[in-house]
Amino acid sequence: MPIEIKELHIKATVNDSKTSGGNGKTESSRNLQKMKSEILKECVEEVFQILKEREER
Repeated sequence: MPIEIKELHIKATVNDSKTSGGNGKTESSRNLQKMKSEILKECVEEVFQILKEREER
């Protein structure tokens, strides 16, 4: 019997390591934002792929 998932919640915590100096903090913040946007993009692509597969069935 197949299992249907109607709702999925994903929660993640990202801890940014503290860097010394003023420049490192802004660079680290940019890297963090870049990583977050990449993760979000991958998640959206995965969801669209799953929806596309469902429509093909």
